[in-house]
Amino acid sequence: GSKQSEGINLDGNDEDDEDEDEAQLLKLQVETESVTFLSDMPSTACIALVTVTRSSSYGTFQSQPLSKEEMECNLHERWAQSAPKVNLSGSWTLIADDVFKKEYDLYLSDPGFNRIIRSVACSLISRTKEITKQSDNGRELYIKSINKKGTWERVLTSSGFPDFETESDKTDYSQHKKTKIKTAESEEVTAEAWWEECHGTRHRSWLRGGKKGDYESLRYLEDCGGNMTILVCESIFHPCGDVTKKRARVKWRFQRDA
Repeated sequence: GSKQSEGINLDGNDEDDEDEDEAQLLKLQVETESVTFLSDMPSTACIALVTVTRSSSYGTFQSQPLSKEEMECNLHERWAQSAPKVNLSGSWTLIADDVFKKEYDLYLSDPGFNRIIRSVACSLISRTKEITKQSDNGRELYIKSINKKGTWERVLTSSGFPDFETESDKTDYSQHKKTKIKTAESEEVTAEAWWEECHGTRHRSWLRGGKKGDYESLRYLEDCGGNMTILVCESIFHPCGDVTKKRARVKWRFQRDA
């Protein structure tokens, strides 16, 4: 059986630990969950002229879908639920073309993985698959990443409006629900997530508290026409310490399985 975990070992330069690093690296589809600077800015894609506020009695019905009036009349930066027609559920296979492999190699080199590990990872990355299941109106997103070395399962729980108001520049985002999950390397981190952009079309998540840094992911669907839908996952690794350090980035693109 494969070991379920999450994260990435960034001590890739130690030759004695090279084999172990390879195994840990290839267990993941390098996932990132943290805060992006984009998420700190109000969305300008959707403009609302009126604000509709739920009554305090709504608290016991937070799993119910938001009404059309609520979705259209509130301008919120972070939503607990997805937009009504957005569903990231599916079975997906990574589009591992040459462009992606070059980007992925650079993504691994930024945290310090050596050439040998990067070469092995890039040669096997095309076998990566992902299974996603969105439930409770988007409040929960189950993700199972699969590659030659094993699987990594996790559930990301979203929070935001209507759990708490999120449109004021004085919003206390520490109110986001936090859960403990394991990284792909069995490191325990704190996860939080929300939906953003046009009433919840993009799912952003963080994994905070890793020994080497925080991980961020932004997931959304891309309509390529001809009944072809792509699941995009933008990954960013935020290293600990010096804020001037370069953030490693890579964009995963998955094609829906037939």
